[in-house]
Amino acid sequence: MNAGDWIKKGQLLGSITDPFGESDFKVTAPSSGFVVSVNRMPVVNMGDAIIHVARKSGGQPVGD
Repeated sequence: MNAGDWIKKGQLLGSITDPFGESDFKVTAPSSGFVVSVNRMPVVNMGDAIIHVARKSGGQPVGD
């Protein structure tokens, strides 16, 4: 997934695992829109942005 890609609401974007591979959290798109940026860091913390999605002005999803 790269900046400029179109994603749909509910689309699987990736997963977050613990260092031991014991937990696996699936990350899905909260809305449809265009990917603005992707965090490619190998380690993320709670609250870190992973993917920024551009939506239509006024908070309405683009092309749901």
